[in-house]
Formats: sequence, structure tokens, C-alpha cells
Amino acid sequence: MAKAKLNLWKSIPRRQQRIILFVVLGVLGLLVVGGVCLATFAVQYKDKIYPNTFVGDVNLGGKSQTEAAQLLKQKISQLPDKLEVIMTDDSVASINRDDIDLQYDVDKTVQDVYAIGRNRQLGNRLRELFLSFTATNNRTAAYSVNDQTLTDKIEKVTSEVGTKATDAQIILNEDGTLSVSPAKEGKGITKEALKHAIDSNLAIIDLKIEILSSTIKPKVTEDQTGVAVEQVRTILAHAPLTLKAGDVTATADQKKVFSWVVFELKPSEEVTPTPTPSVSPLPDKTTWLIYHVKANDTEVLVANLDTEKVKNFVNNMATNVNHDPTNAQLRVTDGKVTVVTNHSDGQKLKVDDAIPQVITALTTSDDQKGLTISLPVDKIAAEVRADNIESLGIKELIGHGETSFTGSPSNRVHNITTGAGFLTGKLVPKGQDFSTVKTLGAVDGSTGYLPELVIKENRTTPEFGGGLCQVSTTLFRSVLNAGLKVTQRTNHSYRVSYYEPPVGLDATIYLPGPDFRFLNDTPGYILIQSKVEGTKITFDLYGTKDGRTSAISDPVVTNVTDPPAPLYSDTDTLPKGTTKQIERAHQGATAVAIYTVTRDGKEINKQTFRSVYKPWQAQFLVGTKEQ
Repeated sequence: MAKAKLNLWKSIPRRQQRIILFVVLGVLGLLVVGGVCLATFAVQYKDKIYPNTFVGDVNLGGKSQTEAAQLLKQKISQLPDKLEVIMTDDSVASINRDDIDLQYDVDKTVQDVYAIGRNRQLGNRLRELFLSFTATNNRTAAYSVNDQTLTDKIEKVTSEVGTKATDAQIILNEDGTLSVSPAKEGKGITKEALKHAIDSNLAIIDLKIEILSSTIKPKVTEDQTGVAVEQVRTILAHAPLTLKAGDVTATADQKKVFSWVVFELKPSEEVTPTPTPSVSPLPDKTTWLIYHVKANDTEVLVANLDTEKVKNFVNNMATNVNHDPTNAQLRVTDGKVTVVTNHSDGQKLKVDDAIPQVITALTTSDDQKGLTISLPVDKIAAEVRADNIESLGIKELIGHGETSFTGSPSNRVHNITTGAGFLTGKLVPKGQDFSTVKTLGAVDGSTGYLPELVIKENRTTPEFGGGLCQVSTTLFRSVLNAGLKVTQRTNHSYRVSYYEPPVGLDATIYLPGPDFRFLNDTPGYILIQSKVEGTKITFDLYGTKDGRTSAISDPVVTNVTDPPAPLYSDTDTLPKGTTKQIERAHQGATAVAIYTVTRDGKEINKQTFRSVYKPWQAQFLVGTKEQ
């Protein structure tokens, strides 16, 4: 093999041999010189960054790591407080550095730059050294930002700068005709372009961001609106639309019907002409197409009826249609149940059925103008009627209670009479928990009450409805007499003479609480009937007796406490020398009564009513006003 190579070399002309040797020796010489130069270069920059190395416009070549860090920190300290975004149309926006939490990592940046030319792989190291010697090495700074905040800021900037593109829109004119407003191109920047520009500038420690504005195309052009225009014409051909439900009528004119229309772009291949819409119960939107689409359109605008908008209109109508049934008002006279006020049935608009009915009618491609639609209504029968009172079980008196309000002021008497009137005639279905507060409803001037003293926050103060506790206490005692279960009862803060004797069998109420409640656990309905005569209020409960009997023990009164000494307070509202009592003294006490209900010799309910009353001092106002 060696002999063959030697013969090959001898076969080369002597002149060419000399040239080859000269070239080989030259290359070896260059390699030796280059190696010596690179070695000298490397030794010279042993602890320094190689030359021609830049981060942004900061030249770090020939600097030690400490010097490079100082230069970078100086550059960063001179940065403005805001990123300034400048577009080619001279629009300017800014983003606060602190808002996006911009932080530069100087140490990491210096380490990355110092590593240039010091790569472990010889080939990469020589290449980087060669570039440092012959060209410019541009490197980026290490930094961090709050990505979510920056995304939000970019969203805000791109939405505010430039001019927005305007889509072509279908407009309903005053004369009922339709027109299409022209689309317009906009100028601005995209979120992606701004994000790239910000990232690039932050990497070179430059917060002045110049970015090219781009043309923003509208999403909808006039050429894409033809189908939607014809669809809207089909809808408006039915206006004014009249909806009827029972004896209630609602009308939607062209403007109102047009307000229910929404638009969306759809790929042209998805647009299939159909003669009539297909409506399913409660669709999100109903879309139909009855006109041909241009073959060269990639997307076309289609008109939709927005279910929610139609639903809102129907629901508003339902507020006038819907009403609850009203039971017949009953009274027991001479042992016989009679009807005082006849019942009235209720009704409810079937909204879920009405919505697709309205949509289908509007989107049907006929030319019926002034369309009237009868909407479905459910009738709700009253529970108590003249023809079913025999089945209610109101046969006999099952409970009676009475109290006296002798000495009450006129406003208190008025409120007692008014409150009793709201409760009389009320029916309590079997198994229902009766709430006195809920049944009374609003207690104010609009419901006929007058201001009178009530116990509130450890004092008596005038409020509408003062005296209603006489009503609830009397009802409480009729419930005890009937043997019904008491589910909620609260005694007064101090003893009230109207309810004694006995001590401890009062029931206070106040809106929204406390309340007096009881359970109807009898075989049928209970009719509450009240009466105010003279200075006495009575409650009679009528229903069906089931053999139960009730007993209430004599209250055991303990911890009787005398009231504190009277309190006298000066006031300039009374003439000097005048004294006016505003609070009466009451003894404190604890009263316990046991309530027992039996049937067929077996105890079916037992409750303990424990009432704790505070001692109450008399209070007087002493006049100081000079005559």
C-alpha cells in the first residue's frame, strides 16, 4: 500500500509536487499562526468578556464580570418608568414597569455573556472566538415579567390605539326599510405583534418600542350580508306581532322585533337552504336560511333570533298574566260554614312552550303581516271553593282563646282590631305550619296600622302596629285550648298587665321576628276566626275534633324581683316643673307552665313554656323649659 502511494507521488510532475508542498506548508503555517493568535487572544481575555460583545447598545467586550454588571446596572437604572409604545400612525400608549413587575437578572446576563468562547466543545468554542475577533456578538438580557398582567396590558393597549375596523351592519330605517352600512378598514396593532415587539425590546434593555401599524380588516363586508338581509325581511314581514295570553295582550312593533335579531358569520358550506326553520324547545338561537349563497363567499352573515331576548319579552308579559289563585273566604255562623268571598282561579303563562311558538311563527316564510299568536296558559284552580267546603273538615269548634285590653289607648285598640281582621278567615291546611308574622304581612301605615308603643331593645317605643302582641297572645291561647303543637313562641321582655293572669302565657311578635307559629296536625283544615267586641278579643279555631284534650298547668312563678328605683331624666321638651311618666315599673320573674296533650289516654305532645321577665324601672321626664 505504501509502495502504491509512493508510486502515485512519483507519477506527479516535479513542478506540481513543489506547488502541493508549498500549499501544505502554507496551510500548516497559517494553522500554527492562527493557533498562536487564538491562544494569545484567549490568554489576554482570560478573566474578561471577549470583544465585540453587546447586550443592546451596551458594549461589554473586554470587561470583567464585575465591570459588566456595573455597566448593565447603570443602563437599567436609567430606564424610564414606562414602556412607550409608538406606532407608525403616531399613536402612543404606555405600560408602567411596576405594573408588569419588570425585573432584570444582571448576574445571569453577565454569566451568559462571559460564557461566550468558553464552550466545552472545541468546535463551538473556536467558532465563538472567531466571531468575537471578526464580528459583533449580540446577546440578550435575562429578565422576568408578570405574564398575566402583561397580557392584560397588551389587550388594553391594542383595544385603545389606532382606529377599529367597522363591520357592515344591517340597519332598520324609520320607514321600515332595511339598509346596510358600509364596512371600513381599521388601523392598529395585533396582540401577537405587540407581544413580540415588547419581548424583543426588553431583551435589549430598551423600553421605547416602535411598531408598525397594520391594516385591520372588518369581519363582515357588504357582500356577506345578502342572506341575513332577506332573513330579517322575513321576520319583519310579520310585525307588528301581537301576543295574547288569557285576557292579557302584548304587542311588539318592528323595532322591538328587530331588537331580538342577532347576527353571526357561518362558513358558506354550512349554509344549506331550507324552506322552513326547525325549532326545538328552548333553543339558544334559531337559525334558518332560505336564500342562495354566493359560491365564492367563504363566510356569510346569517340572522338569528336570540332566545334570551324573546324570553325576556315573554317573561315581562307573564308578570301581567300570572296570578295565584285566591281561596274562598269562609266564616262559621251559627255553627254553619258559609262563603264570605268567592274564590278566584289563578293562571300561569307557559313560557317554555311560548318561546319556540313565537320563534316558529316569526321565521315562517309567509307574508302575514300583523301576526297574532295565542300563547299557552295553565289554569290553577283555587284550593278552597264553594263547591268543596264540605271536604275541608271544618265541622266544629276545636279551640277558643280570649284576652282583655281594658285601658288600652285608642291607637292600640285600632291596631288590635286591624291585626285580628288580617287573621280572621285564614285557613290552615292539614300538616301546615302556620306563621302569624307571614300571614299578617306588612305592618305599616299602608296596611292601616297606627303608631303605638312596642317593646324594642329593652325599652318601649312608638311604632306602627303596637298592640299586635295582644293578637298573637290570644291566638296562642286558642291554640293551647285546641291541643295543637306550638312550633315557635317567645315571651315579652317584661311582664305586661294586659296578659295577666296567668303569668307566662304571652306570645310576642315583631317583623321579621320573633314569630308565633303552630302546626295543624288535625285530620282536616283549621279555620281561624277572630272577633273584637268592646275591650275583648277572641279567637275561635274550627276544624275536626280527633279526641284530643289539652291541659296547661298553673304557672310556677319564681325569682320575683322588684324593679329598680325610678329614673328621672331632664328634657327641654316639657315646661319647667312638669313631670311625665314614659315607662311603668314591672317586677321581674320567671314563670314555668307545662302544656300536655293527650288522646285516648296517651300523651301525644308535651311542651314546657319557660318565660323570663326582666325587672323594669319606672321612667319619668322632668321638664326644664322656661316659661
